[in-house]
Amino acid sequence: MLLILLAAAVVLACAKPVSLPQLLAWINGPTLEVLAGLGILTQALEHSGVLERLAWSILQQGHSQRSLAMLLVLSGVLLSTVLTNDLTLFLLLPITMHVARLSDHDLSLLLIFEALAVNTGSLWSPVGNPQNILLWQMSGIGFVQFVGMMTPLAVSLMVLLLAVTWWVFPNRTGTLQPAPKTQVDTRLWRSALLLYAAFLMLTEMHLRLWALLMLIPWMLWRPVLFRSLNLPLLSTFLVMFVLMGELRQFAWIKLLLSGMRQHPQHTLVSAILASQVLSNVPASVLLVPLKLPLRDLAYAVNIGGYGLASGSLANLIVLRWQGVPPGLWIRFHRWSLPALILAASIGWLLLNHYA
Repeated sequence: MLLILLAAAVVLACAKPVSLPQLLAWINGPTLEVLAGLGILTQALEHSGVLERLAWSILQQGHSQRSLAMLLVLSGVLLSTVLTNDLTLFLLLPITMHVARLSDHDLSLLLIFEALAVNTGSLWSPVGNPQNILLWQMSGIGFVQFVGMMTPLAVSLMVLLLAVTWWVFPNRTGTLQPAPKTQVDTRLWRSALLLYAAFLMLTEMHLRLWALLMLIPWMLWRPVLFRSLNLPLLSTFLVMFVLMGELRQFAWIKLLLSGMRQHPQHTLVSAILASQVLSNVPASVLLVPLKLPLRDLAYAVNIGGYGLASGSLANLIVLRWQGVPPGLWIRFHRWSLPALILAASIGWLLLNHYA
């Protein structure tokens, strides 16, 4: 995927050359800083052995594959309403990876449904994902009012997701591997949790660079953490930012935006398509100035997180996570594309009801 994105970025750069300062301006440094910091902290928890022990404890409770999937999906839905979808994945994915290593659970399917879960849960809350934060702040409406606006879509998709999860995963207990012999490094995981909280606080205060610098002495204490940076994930995001910036320079994108301003009733379809091409956060940034109906735009950019992997940065986090099974990209789209069609249909019905 990274090579495909890189090739596309090079082709577009040749078709419409841009200056180096412009190219650098497209790269969202704060996002890369946060991803790097959270990745290091998550890897520290993994190196400590505490996540493997936690996964083993969950499996020992005798969960069937169905109940375990329901637990992970419901956790993803609920946590993403308050922690944002990206942060929820950084908490759940390592546990899920260990659950799969210690049993015969279908890792690919669990990862796919966790991606669907965080995209579904996060759309309910004004702080669940970056596009909702932007729309909430720009609209000026209250927190409760925003939640009320999103509730019909959120509840409909949550019920549908949980029903499909119940149907897809078998109601049988998986085969367990022998108990892990990994020693738990208590000092490492406790310090990682403390730094996790400090990192999030500094990030909320827009002191992301200081948050990263804070981790360096700690990483010197445990040099193995320097090798824990997920460079493929960071590289994918970097190229995505450049590619989206290049696309925004083309006339057909500008024509699409002009058409949406003249025909706001087409917001749902146009914003979903824009999210599929540009990802839903950049699409939101592009569309907010058009003063489109808030409910229509909020529904559309959140629904646009399903479908293609590029629709949501959360999708890319799952698909570029270290250790994911081969072939996950193809299998992911077998579920995510139908999810987009269903979500768009439900959104269209709800928006017609409120029209």
